[in-house]
Amino acid sequence: LEEMSFKLGIDLFGVTSIKRLERVNSIKILKDFLSLEEGSIIVLGIHFFDPCVERAGEPPAESVAPYSYIQFQIQRQLIFAAMKVSRYLNNKDYLALPIIDFSDGKFRTICGYGEFYSLGLPDMKANALIAVAAGLGELGWNGMLLTPEYGPRQRVIGIITDALLKPDEIYRGESLCDRCFLCVDACPTKALSKNESITVSVGERT
Repeated sequence: LEEMSFKLGIDLFGVTSIKRLERVNSIKILKDFLSLEEGSIIVLGIHFFDPCVERAGEPPAESVAPYSYIQFQIQRQLIFAAMKVSRYLNNKDYLALPIIDFSDGKFRTICGYGEFYSLGLPDMKANALIAVAAGLGELGWNGMLLTPEYGPRQRVIGIITDALLKPDEIYRGESLCDRCFLCVDACPTKALSKNESITVSVGERT
């Protein structure tokens, strides 16, 4: 599965058991809906091009449109890859469903393109917990996934399956968020706080 995913253009691959996420309400609801006692979540991620972030709003384009479009396009690439991996598992008689948003649906952003025009695009917090559970990185102070390879510059999608796959180890490397609070200072809506936080448990990691 990992080899197949990388051939499909995926940059990040991880697996978690559903059990690691049993305290996350949205995962519990999905598990109960699918009548899954056990199973796995495969997490696929694609890194987006650094210049789209570093040059957003700067000359010569002076526009955030390239950044916005790459978010849309990477989400589509993730969906296509997840569908192909799911189809492979389906052909092996496993249940496998690609899910673009494993959160409770609160994390949506305006999108002016294609199939996400009316629904909104899942923002980069939406699947952060499943990625952490799959060993890809850790949560930053702003709730986004941070990976050792790309920092916050990736999107991820998940596939829930009844296949009992070997889960990856939870990330225990060097801390990826040093609480510099640049995200707090930069947030235009002042939605982040330097003092207030919440605690989330994923497996044995808090």
